[in-house]
Parts: sequence; structure tokens; C-alpha cells
Amino acid sequence: MSFIQCACFKILDAFSIRRPAAQLSCSARPWAALALRLSGESTFEWEGQKIIAGPGSVLYLPSGAAFSRVSTEEELFILHLQCWEEENGRPEIFHPRDSAAAAHYFASICASWKQKAPGCAHHCAALLHSLLEEMAREGNSPLIPRKLSLIQPGVDYLESQYDDPGASVERAAAQCPMSVEYFRRLYKAAFGMPPHQALVEKRLNKACRLLQSSYFSVQEAATQSGFGDCKYFSALFHQKMGLSPREYKRLYSS
Repeated sequence: MSFIQCACFKILDAFSIRRPAAQLSCSARPWAALALRLSGESTFEWEGQKIIAGPGSVLYLPSGAAFSRVSTEEELFILHLQCWEEENGRPEIFHPRDSAAAAHYFASICASWKQKAPGCAHHCAALLHSLLEEMAREGNSPLIPRKLSLIQPGVDYLESQYDDPGASVERAAAQCPMSVEYFRRLYKAAFGMPPHQALVEKRLNKACRLLQSSYFSVQEAATQSGFGDCKYFSALFHQKMGLSPREYKRLYSS
């Protein structure tokens, strides 16, 4: 999942900084970072890949990412974040069409954070959500390795349509377009699991949420999670969770 699709995060810190030229290695950190550069340039290296962040770009570094950085003197806004949707998180670089507007969002977040007025955390999160919405609407996509870019339409399809009973790896591959086998191979290389497994896990995770809410029957949870066959859903659920869907639901409704 790209950070631009992330809807569940908490801002931990927000500040502007001017820092001198540097060359350093950074160990994995427990928080993520989102930065917009006003001036200067940094080259990041992560798992053999290079990402260049220049003026006007927005860089996302997920938690747990160890990287090296070579930078000129630069000025930037930085947000430290806690994200709950970092599935196979990887660094991403975005180039908003209106970089001045993006900088204004970052400046407003940092100013509000500094004032610490009541409700500022909600206000800052709302501003960041608005920025991400604008970037998503204008079709802003992260610059990603070529092989991953080849399957990105299929990845986006699975992210948005996984709870449609008709969604399938075959249809995801058709979005690219490429053969199903080639899509499977590239997807597994990028995310560490076959796309069918990822699809099933997304559906099971949603089914768990619906059952935990106690608002939905097992049949409804299965259907709304993308499982067209309730018997297959129940058998798969028991295999993965060690409980039947009914038993799982009782844990949260007793």
C-alpha cells in the first residue's frame, strides 16, 4: 500500500529545519517520516535502490527502514508519524503538481503544531488528510522501481476491489496488462507473498473486523468481505484463525 492511500496515522512531531550538507547512515527507526524540501537535495539509498529528493518533492520513509543519505545544505518541513497501515512499507517520493500548495499545507501543520492549541492534533491530521486527498485526486503516484511500476495498476485494483466477490488475480493482471504468471512473479518479488494470498488475507482481515463489531451475521461478513461461498469462508476462517466464524464472533459479543 502506498502512503498516499494511508488513512490511519498519528502525527508525533512537526517542524521545519535547515541542515548542513551531510553523508550518513541511519538505522531503522520506530516512527515514519514525511518531508517536503524547500531547497537542497538528498540522495537516499535503501536496499540497493536510490531515491533523489529535490525541492518541492515529498518523501515518505516508513518505520523500520534503514538507509543512507547524502545531502547538500537543505531546508525542509518534516513530520514524524505513527502509521497503522504500513503493509510492506517502502520509501516513496512524490512530486505534487502544485508544490507551493503542498508547502503551504506543511507550513500550516508545523505552525499549528508549534502553537499547541486545544485540538491541534486533530487539526494537523485533518490538514495532512486534505493534502493526501489532493495528491491522490491529481493522480500523484510514488516513483517506484520499474518492475513494481509494471504491476502498480493491478496492485491498486486489489487494494480497492478486494472485497468484491468478483475480484481476482486474473483481473488484477489484466489491469497491467500482462500474463497472470508474470504478474504473480513480480507481485511476490515486490511484496514477499503471492497475490492470491494477499487477496485472501485482506478479505479475512475485513471479515474479522465485521465479526468483531457484532453487527453482522457470518453470512453477511463473508459476503461483504468478498467471499461468495459461505462454506468456503467458514472452512478457510477456521484454518487461519483456529476458530469458526461463529465462535470468533462470540468472543466479541459475550
